[in-house]
Amino acid sequence: MTTNLWFYYAISSAVLWGLAYCLSDKILREGITIGFLMTIINLFQLAFFIAYMFYERSLHKNMEALKTGNLTFIITVMALSYIIGNLAIFHAISLKNASYANLIEISYPLFTILFSYLIFKNFEISLPAILGGILIFSGIAIIYIKG
Repeated sequence: MTTNLWFYYAISSAVLWGLAYCLSDKILREGITIGFLMTIINLFQLAFFIAYMFYERSLHKNMEALKTGNLTFIITVMALSYIIGNLAIFHAISLKNASYANLIEISYPLFTILFSYLIFKNFEISLPAILGGILIFSGIAIIYIKG
């Protein structure tokens, strides 16, 4: 079970992201602005993760890693990527709908592979994963052309 735990976390993430995007579609259509929605989400995240760090007893360890490592720039770029990415997906949802927007967003693993290679020279991928990527891009092309 623990050897496949990563898979169960990943599936759980997909299920919860799907629910969140579906609900965000409804919320945005009811007139809530993207900025307000992102603020509420981030306030919930802030409270949750502060409590989670205390539960893990990891605050001190994290502060030490920030002092000794060269992580500040990487964390800043990552945070801005999350913020702008969330802003972009919420705009896409508000302009079309959650289903279409997320069928396009599902291409992000291909960009994960690209950036992993370009930034870290890390390229760990198998033939089935490459074929899956080709199918993802094919699906995106069909949605863009016909959708």
